[in-house]
Amino acid sequence: MLVKTKGVSSGQGSAAVAYVMRMGTNEHVEILDRNPEDMLAADEFAQLCEQGTGLIHTTISPGMYGMSDDQDDYVIACIKAEYGIPQDTPHMLVSHTSPRKDGTVQIHKHMLAIAQTEQGNVINLFRSKKRDELISRVAEIELGHDIVPGRHNDWVHEKMMERGLERHAVAMEPYKDIVAVARYGEKQNKRAARLGFNIDYFTKELASIKEMDRDVQPTALAKLIDQFDGCGIEAGEKRSRILLSHPSGEKPYNINKILGLKAKDTADFIIQTQENIDGLRRDNAEGRGHGSPDPVGGSDDIGGTVPLKNQTCRQAMETRTRRHLARIRSVGAVLVVGRRNQFQLRGPPTKLLMIQMASRLRNRLWQGRSPD
Repeated sequence: MLVKTKGVSSGQGSAAVAYVMRMGTNEHVEILDRNPEDMLAADEFAQLCEQGTGLIHTTISPGMYGMSDDQDDYVIACIKAEYGIPQDTPHMLVSHTSPRKDGTVQIHKHMLAIAQTEQGNVINLFRSKKRDELISRVAEIELGHDIVPGRHNDWVHEKMMERGLERHAVAMEPYKDIVAVARYGEKQNKRAARLGFNIDYFTKELASIKEMDRDVQPTALAKLIDQFDGCGIEAGEKRSRILLSHPSGEKPYNINKILGLKAKDTADFIIQTQENIDGLRRDNAEGRGHGSPDPVGGSDDIGGTVPLKNQTCRQAMETRTRRHLARIRSVGAVLVVGRRNQFQLRGPPTKLLMIQMASRLRNRLWQGRSPD
């Protein structure tokens, strides 16, 4: 679960309400509690009192889990208790539901509440990231969700002990020394939601692949990517990046953020993964079992003239083209189209011979001829 809280400056209440009510592409928005007028009135009151913060805005993302009304109430009660907001303070809860490509749905919720303590003071948002992690871990343990370590696990564990949450502290004990890096950030989460891409599932499976032996990782990654229609893999502008490509043309995730491959190994890894993806999708399309031989051979030595008379042959050509493009990128070279549609390469002079040969081979492949 991901809980994120921030203050809304007084006078910006209407913008905050408009934001949580905004309906994205293929998204269903539903007001679960209260109404916008209550929040606008609270913001206006904060302005009259010359308070800097009128509302708080909390995003609640339960990941793959559904949330009942009682569970929503529990998380909201935790948020209010942590920030010193009276439990009977009015709040607005809005649910956003969007379909994913795999047929499941992604749900996240926005809560707006009056940013005042019981004494009428503006709430203190100091250390809100750590406190949000504490709320998230307590809610995960209480609701039976998988614990997702954050970046402040030792602090979270310490606070559980201080507050007498012994059962929660015991559950948190194995994670207290982990300094985790978030699998994805807020911007990536929003982009994934817009694209209908299940980033939570993808990154969780990717973390499992990281623990596998290196020689089986390309196959495992190919099977994961094959679950997402139209998605693929490609090299980034930086050698260390391995990007997940989406049918929309966007690149929703850097796979190497989790896998942690060295830059010198990324090109061969991309090649192996792409070959596995092509094999899986070719087998699915043709109804053959996995491991069927390549219709035009599995090596770079094509031999003779290769007619591009059917889609299978063309797919094989495209696979080999991507392989050589990955090798070109791995040495820091850039392939560009020059005058008369001739391919030109720009890169380190020390790699010029290899680059020229790769370029010539690429041209021959696309023309359907064997390289000289």
